Amino acid sequence: MSTLQELRGLMAGLSAGLQLQDTMAAVAHGVVAGLGFGVAAISMVQRDGSLEVTAVSGEPAAVTALQGLRSPRSEWDRMLAAAEALGPTDALRLLRHDQADVWDEDLVPSWVPEPSAVEPSADGRRAWHELDSLFAPLYSPDERLLAVLSVDLPPGGLEPTQEMYALLELFAAQASTALEHARLHTDLMAAHEAARTALATRLEGLIDASPAAIVEVDRQGLVSLWSKSAETILGLSAADVVGAPLPQRADRPLDLHAVFSWLEAGEALPLSYLGWTRPDGDTVRLEVSASATHTPAGELHGVMALLSDVSDRHRLEQEVLRHYTHDALTGLPNRAVLVERLTQQLTDRDSCVAVMVVDLDGFADINDSLGHDLGDHLLQAVARRLGESLRADDLLVRIAGDQFAILLGDAADATDVTARCHQTLRALHRTFDLGGLPVDVEVSIGLASAEQDDAEQVLRRADLAMHEAKSTSSGLVTLTAAEIAPPSDRVRLLGELRRALENDELVVFFQPQVEVTTGALCGVEALVRWQHPRHGLLLPGSFLHVAENTALVGPLTSRVLDLACAQMQTWSAAGRDISVAVNLSARSLYDRRLVHQVRTSLDRYSVAPGRLRLEVTESAVMHDPRRALAVLTELADDGIPLSLDDFGTGFSSMSHLRMVPARELKIDRSFVRDMVREPDDAVLVRSTVDLAHNLGLAVVAEGVEDEQTLRQLERLGCDVMQGYHIGRPMRVDEFEDWLEARAPVHSSEVPAPVHG
Repeated sequence: MSTLQELRGLMAGLSAGLQLQDTMAAVAHGVVAGLGFGVAAISMVQRDGSLEVTAVSGEPAAVTALQGLRSPRSEWDRMLAAAEALGPTDALRLLRHDQADVWDEDLVPSWVPEPSAVEPSADGRRAWHELDSLFAPLYSPDERLLAVLSVDLPPGGLEPTQEMYALLELFAAQASTALEHARLHTDLMAAHEAARTALATRLEGLIDASPAAIVEVDRQGLVSLWSKSAETILGLSAADVVGAPLPQRADRPLDLHAVFSWLEAGEALPLSYLGWTRPDGDTVRLEVSASATHTPAGELHGVMALLSDVSDRHRLEQEVLRHYTHDALTGLPNRAVLVERLTQQLTDRDSCVAVMVVDLDGFADINDSLGHDLGDHLLQAVARRLGESLRADDLLVRIAGDQFAILLGDAADATDVTARCHQTLRALHRTFDLGGLPVDVEVSIGLASAEQDDAEQVLRRADLAMHEAKSTSSGLVTLTAAEIAPPSDRVRLLGELRRALENDELVVFFQPQVEVTTGALCGVEALVRWQHPRHGLLLPGSFLHVAENTALVGPLTSRVLDLACAQMQTWSAAGRDISVAVNLSARSLYDRRLVHQVRTSLDRYSVAPGRLRLEVTESAVMHDPRRALAVLTELADDGIPLSLDDFGTGFSSMSHLRMVPARELKIDRSFVRDMVREPDDAVLVRSTVDLAHNLGLAVVAEGVEDEQTLRQLERLGCDVMQGYHIGRPMRVDEFEDWLEARAPVHSSEVPAPVHG
């Protein structure tokens, strides 16, 4: 299991229970087991202001030495103030000892040993960098120090990575929330069980001081506790709800019977989220953690919930998701939503499902002659007019640039589909009024009905039909799967491809990838071609789809791996250590022989695993995430860098990124190609770069075709780029000529790869 997977499970587990000591132990164990540190200790703030180590995990000797150790609060305050002076790391102040210039007796806590094997500096103080420790203060939502998480790196002089910093920050943030909830819950339960009447005043003050809403409901479903924060967050006064049934203002029914059945079985309630509509009409998003309350006799009394208002965070998440799923100019969904919806309808269809792709002919000329502003207004007007004829189950999306697509979800039959396409043609042939300027456009429409194929195949046929429609007078072409590749042709092509493997007719072209800031070569992508004896050089689009639907994909993948590794061996012999990326298809990813094939190719040509990069698309992973992640994890454990290709084109990009043990992600060319002209594409690229860097991943931009795009990628902080502006896919001799002709960018001939 990858570190990210294990971390996510541990983070989710922190919210499953509310016992303070158990939560602290889980935090310490999670840092050691999930993040790879040697020792982790939680120093909890005590009532007298001092900090006591209350949970330790890691090396037994350290556990024995640190457990119960106390240190004055003043020492930690000085150290955290110094951390602030050095500069905060995002929301948390992390202090690594080796970031300080010198050892400062007034700053370091008394229990931290002074390094012994370090020569004093000119002023007599010793360098601090020998101590490999990190400190993360854990704060409550109202900025009170709850505890300090201190971690030590495992022995052996290992350097912490950017990923470890990022993961520690994520984990520390979750730990802060878990500790605050656990502390509140422990105090509440202690007061509740000690004596309700005697501690009523204290309990009320503690509850009212909580920034989270605290609500208790008894076994009869009646509200028995409603804190002041609950009044503020939920919009209802305690006088109106205490003693009455819980108001049903959530965005889904609250089944209290099921909740109490769960609690009676001794199960912890999982962390959950819900929407709540206040009496003033506002809706708040709540994070809910809950546990059972008991009578002094130990019987189940009710359920107590802590509800935190996470509306701002939820809005931010929705905004980011909308950036990835919608077009900013027209407000329409994008291709990722189309693929997701089409896939769903192909699975559940009970009627004819078809897709039409609409392209505006000569739109570039309109932009050049009228200006980009009017061009944008035209695209918005086209979107509105296309939307006028939509039915309830249809979906209109903007694919890219001047291309739109309509998913016809409830068409009666092929005749109905064709009639609707002609209706769309007539609608778009009506003159557009752009601020008093009449504009007429010609359009081409490609139509494809769903057959025995998946979403990508349907879209590919619709796109091919659209391009064919440009050469017809009608402007409309329908392509069936049989017209693209008749069964007899597929059988013939399959036989020829099998013979091509036997006769070494497959060749590999190489497209360079370079650093954005320096232009330094950091690797190449291997792209297969077929040198057909009769038809000449064939691109992969004309034959790969046949192989991917048969068992022939295994031998083809093995051959490409061999060609890539053989070329790396040749380059190494010539003194050039150039890494090569190879694409994996969805079918090969689920082939149980893939890992063996990769290992065999590496061994056969004596290539280090780190020089071969394997690229896999998000859609391939999401076809069967469990199987895919098992294979990818095994490859990553072998030291083979993994790249998430075509990032952003899958609907689940944000939610599944953490699951893939990748070192880099590649932004799909559809976003990069138009980013200079399309503000929403630029936003997507910037968001992707920031997201990847926060997780310690490098970013590769595909489809860089001009200098303006290159400069914008540089401003956004993108790491690596490839595209025709850098170099087209080339035969090995052409690539070597290209490499020799380039001006040197570093003192060494071939720079070290920046992404594995």
